[in-house]
Amino acid sequence: MKTRRNLQSPGNDASAVQGTLQEKLNSAAAANRAALEESILYEATGSRRDAATRLLFQAGSALKLGANDHEAHLTDAFAMMKEIAPQNSLESLLAIQMLAVHEAALVFLMNGAKDGQNVDVAYDCINRATSLTRVFVQQLEAMQKLKGKTGQQKVTVKHVHVHQGGQAIVGAVTRADAKLGEGGVGDE
Repeated sequence: MKTRRNLQSPGNDASAVQGTLQEKLNSAAAANRAALEESILYEATGSRRDAATRLLFQAGSALKLGANDHEAHLTDAFAMMKEIAPQNSLESLLAIQMLAVHEAALVFLMNGAKDGQNVDVAYDCINRATSLTRVFVQQLEAMQKLKGKTGQQKVTVKHVHVHQGGQAIVGAVTRADAKLGEGGVGDE
C-alpha cells in the first residue's frame, strides 16, 4: 500500500513514470530491431553486422545492369546473396565475385548482340563473355568445394550376405590392371 500512496501523491509525477516506461520499451524495441537486422544480414552473408553491411554494398555495386538505382541494386544483391546462402565471410566474398563476373559476362553478351554492332567489336565482346563464363564456372566449383558439396559419392549398402569362406570388402575398390577379365582373372 505504501507504493500505491507514493504513486498517487502529488509529489510524484505520473508522466515521468510513463516517460521512463516508454523509454525502456523503445530501448527494448530498438535492441530487438537491431538483433533482427543482424540476423537478417547474417543469413544473407554469413557474416556479422559491419562486415555484412560492407559485403552487401560491394555486391550491390557489382550489379550495374538496368537502372542506376542504388537501392534497387542493394535489394537485388541481398536477394541473390540470400539465394547463394554463404556460410561465412570467405563464401560471401566469392559470392560477390560471382555476381560481378556474371554481371560483366551479361554486359559483354548484350554489347556483342547490339543491332548494327561492328563485327570485330561483337567478336571481342563474345570472346570476353565466354572467358567470363568460364571464370564463373571455376568460381562455382570453388564455392561447391567451400561448402563441401563436390566429389561426394554416397553408397548405401542395405543388405549383404557373406557366406562361410567368402570375403567382403568395405571401401573404395580400384583395379590394378586395366586388362582384367571377368571374375578378376587376367586374359593372358
